[in-house]
Amino acid sequence: MANPLSGILKSINRNKDRPLNILYANNHEGYSSTLAKTGHQFFMLNHPRFHKWNSQERTMPSNIIPLGNGDINQQLKIDIAFDLVLTQNRIDHHPIMIQLATQLNCPLLQAEHSLPWPDWDDETIERVGKLPCSHDIFLADFSVGAWFRDIDDPNITVIRHGMDTDFWNGWVGGDGKILTAVWNYPQRNKICGFDIYKEVTKDLPTNPWGDSPGFSKNADNVDHLRELYRHASVFLNTTLWSTTPFGLLEAMSVGCPVVTTATTAMPEFIENGVNGFITNDPVTMKEHLKDLIEDHDMALEIGAAGRETVLKQFGQQQFIDAWNEAFWKVANCPAGKW
Repeated sequence: MANPLSGILKSINRNKDRPLNILYANNHEGYSSTLAKTGHQFFMLNHPRFHKWNSQERTMPSNIIPLGNGDINQQLKIDIAFDLVLTQNRIDHHPIMIQLATQLNCPLLQAEHSLPWPDWDDETIERVGKLPCSHDIFLADFSVGAWFRDIDDPNITVIRHGMDTDFWNGWVGGDGKILTAVWNYPQRNKICGFDIYKEVTKDLPTNPWGDSPGFSKNADNVDHLRELYRHASVFLNTTLWSTTPFGLLEAMSVGCPVVTTATTAMPEFIENGVNGFITNDPVTMKEHLKDLIEDHDMALEIGAAGRETVLKQFGQQQFIDAWNEAFWKVANCPAGKW
């Protein structure tokens, strides 16, 4: 295993002229690709409970280094002094990564992409929400409250998604269809709202994508996905219990008009009739979908306002700056002090 003593020595001599060495577990290719733009070295641990990198989703950046397919001890037989350990899921990642942080004598940074399961009781949510770490990152204000945490806690930072708006751009619309991009859509009905999708799109033209066996398939690659957003007349998000769907922000960044449920963090950045349409009423949702398909001028205006929202609130540079601040803060934390 990587030498914990070298980690201690490195912490004494740490400087910001070199990238940090971060042991991490992948959670989402799009998110990890943006995270890699901080410039640090991310050593990706492989484990049956961790999400494996799908190159169809994103090409792996050169500073994300897979550690192989052996057991954890084999993967960590490398001469690397880690500066910190990054976990991105309380359920699947944290139990493993906190043990490694302890063994490697490294601080632990916890980023939470998910929300507590809807059927959990308050005691479970509070216990899991306060799992030990050096610092917590949440993706939205809503997520902090959902985990029963205090947004004013100095050991909590909210970092919204960062979108590459130079890549996600160029909406033209005109295909006359409703686009969705959800993996395991029918199977994750309680979280993603597949029943709502079926209700509001009945008798309307649709173009569903995402790895949902028996329903839809993945785009060929990220360029193909961008073309789908560019030509869609409208993007539909039916999320019921997810912090901030990545696909919704990709569509908005492109300039595709969106219709979304008014759940979780969506009301934090969607203003109804201004930069999108937001409602939990299926009848109203269906009317908005029809209007955007039929009225290209309105769709263009709503889409442009949505893109402006992404530029202001989900800019890639502010994401990178906020994460770098968190990385350096945690790298300088005493190991095991949680």
